[in-house]
Amino acid sequence: MKLHALSVNQFKKFTEPTALDGLGDGLNVVVGPNELGKSTLLDALRAALFQRHRGSSKPVRDLQNDRNRAAPVVRLEFEVDDSRFTISKRFVKRPYARLDFDDGRVLQGDDAEDQLRELLGFSEGGGRTAAPGADSIWGVLWVAQGASFEPLDVPKTAHGSLGGALEAEVGAVLGGRRGRELPNLVEQQLKGILTEKRREPTGDYRAAAEEVEQLKAELEGEQERRNEILETIEHLAADEDRLSRLNEGGQEASERAELKEAEDELLREREREAQIEGAVNELELRDRDLDAAREAVEERAERRRQLDLEAEALARLRGERENLEPRNQSLRDQLKERQKRVESADKTVVAAEQAEARQRAVWNAAAMRREIAEHEDRKTQAQAAVQQRSEARQTIETILVNDDALERIDAADLAVVRATAQLRAAATTITFEIPSDRRDGITVDGSLLPEGDAAVQAVEQTIIVVPERGRIIVDPVITEREALVRAQMQAETELREALADAGAKSLADARALGNRRRSAERVLEQAEREIQRIIPDGDMVSLGDRIAGLRQRFNEMSTAINGQELPSVAEAEAAASQAAEAMESARSERAAASTSAEEARNARTDFEEQIALVQAKLDADEQLYALKQQELDDQIKKQPDDHLAAAVNAAETARETQQQVVDSLTKGRDEAKAAQLSAQVERLQKVLEQRGERRLELTSTIDRLKGQVEAQDAAGIDERIEQASRRLELARERLARFERDAEVLTLLLDTLRQAESEAKELYLAPVLDRVRPYLQMLFPDAQLEMNEDLQITGIRRNGDRAESFGQLSKGTQEQIAVLVRLAFAEMLVEQGRPAAVVLDDALVFSDDQRMSRMFDILHHAGQKVQIVVFTCREQLFDGLGARRLTLTEGDAEQLASA
Repeated sequence: MKLHALSVNQFKKFTEPTALDGLGDGLNVVVGPNELGKSTLLDALRAALFQRHRGSSKPVRDLQNDRNRAAPVVRLEFEVDDSRFTISKRFVKRPYARLDFDDGRVLQGDDAEDQLRELLGFSEGGGRTAAPGADSIWGVLWVAQGASFEPLDVPKTAHGSLGGALEAEVGAVLGGRRGRELPNLVEQQLKGILTEKRREPTGDYRAAAEEVEQLKAELEGEQERRNEILETIEHLAADEDRLSRLNEGGQEASERAELKEAEDELLREREREAQIEGAVNELELRDRDLDAAREAVEERAERRRQLDLEAEALARLRGERENLEPRNQSLRDQLKERQKRVESADKTVVAAEQAEARQRAVWNAAAMRREIAEHEDRKTQAQAAVQQRSEARQTIETILVNDDALERIDAADLAVVRATAQLRAAATTITFEIPSDRRDGITVDGSLLPEGDAAVQAVEQTIIVVPERGRIIVDPVITEREALVRAQMQAETELREALADAGAKSLADARALGNRRRSAERVLEQAEREIQRIIPDGDMVSLGDRIAGLRQRFNEMSTAINGQELPSVAEAEAAASQAAEAMESARSERAAASTSAEEARNARTDFEEQIALVQAKLDADEQLYALKQQELDDQIKKQPDDHLAAAVNAAETARETQQQVVDSLTKGRDEAKAAQLSAQVERLQKVLEQRGERRLELTSTIDRLKGQVEAQDAAGIDERIEQASRRLELARERLARFERDAEVLTLLLDTLRQAESEAKELYLAPVLDRVRPYLQMLFPDAQLEMNEDLQITGIRRNGDRAESFGQLSKGTQEQIAVLVRLAFAEMLVEQGRPAAVVLDDALVFSDDQRMSRMFDILHHAGQKVQIVVFTCREQLFDGLGARRLTLTEGDAEQLASA
């Protein structure tokens, strides 16, 4: 199968008709950033082919866009066995399915779904949670985002496609059960003592191993309990000694007295700091009052300065307004002068256009006269060609010898020649060696002998009469004589009939007539071409009507130019061209004058706007100045300047008084003393607290250890250890017997499986042979290993032991899985089965060197298989060398939603 185009609408993230066109043979790449919808396109591809259009399950509902919940629509154009198909589906709301064939046939609904499954060879498939097509070969060849590095799992339903392709090349190598009976029997016995996958003990073998482990644990437990008893006794003695040292009380009393003294002194220091902090806060208030009084004085002075500056600016603006008026009058005068030039240019243009129209009418009439003459000449030529065609047709109709007739005549003549030759070859030759002077009267079948040496071919009874001597009767013995004679007569009859049907007297006459007919046919063909050249529609009447119409139009043109004598077309064209140039020159002059007048008008308008802006600014500034002046006068009335100065002096006096209070409180202050006392108090409190906690902890620990020593049964521990050792030895002997049985059965099964593997290699050869060249490009001298379920089991490099596929790096697993998919697709395509490979953001774990080699492999595989790559890494995949595709706007009519 080959994909050609995919379109979607209202499908998941796509809310507008979107198309992916131009998918071709070989390698295709779709590059775009994350969130472009590349993975959604792969979902759409699966839905188009494998999802039932009438489905209502959650996977089908999930195809809707989350915002508008409209009906998802998908349309796919593809090719199978050199035939093109288009499948269109709509889901959830008013669902439909339509399959268009390239011969015009159309199937709809379930019929379209059934035909699609038959074309691509897949079953209804999958569970409710499986992706559409996941259980078919397409689930193997179409790799979703994030799945390319997972182990390659070929579903059982896909084995039919791959198995059929394998058997088409190597036959059913592994057919039959008898070859597996012995290994299966050994494997069945082995399952009784070892698990199937991990080869771990099971049944009695496992029970024996568990018993050994259990007895080992019991023995180790008894030994551990003996060690725990000894260790507990040692810990108890050490903790009792530490508790005794802690209970000595002299040190603790001294620490408590020191703590009381430090707490009292710290309280006195904090009370002094509170007084200083209050005085400093009050000083900050006096500073703010002083700053506010000073700012009021400065603000009034600044207002006076600003008003003086604005008065100077108003004076300058009034002068500027007065200076603009003379320039405005000059622009008015200039505009009037240019408007007069435009009116004069308009009159010149009107006269030039009238003159150009007259000359153009003369030119059209002269051209019409020439066109009439050309049509009349064509009519004459066409009439001659029609006469020639008529004569050629008459000649052809009178001559019946055409190519078929000549072929029949030639065939009949050749049959006569062959029949005559065969008859002569079988005839009896009668030779007469008689001198000429002694032949008188001798006849053959009533005819005299010819002069010279004579010979007669006798095919039937021939009578030779010798005068005065008698007769000689010759009866030739010719096998099948009658058949040969009959064949000759039949050939001659066929020749005569063929000549008669063609109206020819002889073969030469027929050929001459044929030459005449062919000559007439060439003349007819030439006449037809000439007629087609002169009158393509072949209608002579239409040509005459056209000439009559042209004459009528010419008469109308002559009336329009008052019967003026017409010059030649070239002269009329030159005169019209000169008139047109004069008209264009006049128009150019008028355009220049109009442009000049428009420029003057724009200049005057701009200048008037400039005057208006200056006037408006002047009015606004004068109004604003008056408001500011009135505001200042009102402030001075409320609070005169001498009041502001008095407020500044009062604030300065209050600030100096508060500063003296702060200085007296901070004199002799030790700022670090409070912090030192606080640290001392905190340290002593912590020491006393920790000593109490340690005393409680040791008391609790000693009680717990005493309880453990009493609870642990130290008596008889050595006897229990000895009994556990004897039971462990017996269990180990039983386990060893199971181990020997497992080794023997495993060796036997491995040997049998090796023989089976040799047959399996032949079965897997078509896949491995196709993978091998690609694998060599990545890992020289490497070999791939697969099981009969077409799963990758490992890789062997440089002849070393096989590495398990699951132990390889994610990047290597991904690369090998892609190679195997390419091999599957190549094998299916070569067997004439539909296959195409789709990779969505694959090769994410490949380094630069491996990526370059994978690009070479994909490019080589693309010569046999169609490959579509979706990727978000634009710069990296520029080196792929593939056909690069982008998303375009889709056909809204074809993708109508519901």
